[in-house]
Amino acid sequence: MPKRIAVVGAGIIGLSQACELQKKFPDAEITIVAGEFSPDLTSDIAAGFWHPYLLGESIPPETLKRWLGATFSYILGYARSHPTHGAMIISGYEFLRKAVPRPEFADFFLQFRELPADEILAVRGTKAYPAEQGWFYTTVFLETGLHMRYLLKKFRQNGGIIQKRILESLDDLGNKYDAIVNCSGLGAIKLVGDKTVHPIRGQVIRVKCPTIKHFYLDDEMYILPNSETTVLGGTAEKDDWDLSVRPATAKWIFEENAKRMPALREAEIVSHRVGLRPGRHSPRVELENRMVAGKMTPVIHNYGHGGSGVTLFQGCAIDGVELVGKALESQRSPTSKL
Repeated sequence: MPKRIAVVGAGIIGLSQACELQKKFPDAEITIVAGEFSPDLTSDIAAGFWHPYLLGESIPPETLKRWLGATFSYILGYARSHPTHGAMIISGYEFLRKAVPRPEFADFFLQFRELPADEILAVRGTKAYPAEQGWFYTTVFLETGLHMRYLLKKFRQNGGIIQKRILESLDDLGNKYDAIVNCSGLGAIKLVGDKTVHPIRGQVIRVKCPTIKHFYLDDEMYILPNSETTVLGGTAEKDDWDLSVRPATAKWIFEENAKRMPALREAEIVSHRVGLRPGRHSPRVELENRMVAGKMTPVIHNYGHGGSGVTLFQGCAIDGVELVGKALESQRSPTSKL
């Protein structure tokens, strides 16, 4: 009888996890259970920029490096071979109020250089706060909406099952699954009682401004072009559950970004969006044996990625697959020795 695995959540974390499970366990019956699917998710609102952000502070360095590297390589591979699935290579500028050492994650960039003071001034101008340091680098970008729809289609084509329903607890899944992978983001507060998870509210604007070719970010704002629109951000408001667009915040985002990029004053505003990032002191990627609907069941957690879901998803999915494999292996009946 094939193994049955449930994946709870259908954001970029859940979909990538489900597809990786299909690759590793092609004979398993894998079901995604979620209350919402793209385009109604926080992952759809994400800017899609590969860059550690709001990540928490307690990830072991080697683990973080592995997650970062796997995800960067994954997006880069799609950018080079399947760009219609939302991946692209992009270059641009980052400015910092105070100088810092070269970040370790810069090792993954396709190129990276420090900007001299005269170039910082020439690019940045004088309307925003002075920047002590500037970088120009080439990284990758993923339009999450496009890529999630691609992953969902691939998952279905490979025999995956979809259940659209809201869970009040993991017990709602029943006791038929051999393993459950919890990719519920903020839902982990309710589903597994994790009180360390908290919302980080993000409000952004999408505009059409075809003259912008490079990304531009600093300690406060970001301008991130993709294939059809440019994302202007943004906010990071901890413990704020408000999903409504705040006009005053929208005005501030636009005006501050226009100071940095005057071409935005000619841009067409396409939409205002708000999403809630699943903040935590560290992403939780681990195995827990937990009573679910009266049955002790391995629950593999993969949530709490803050503002770095797009930066970590593939690395975390690979680790999640390994944990599922260990859980299923432990369920095998011991063989007798003759």
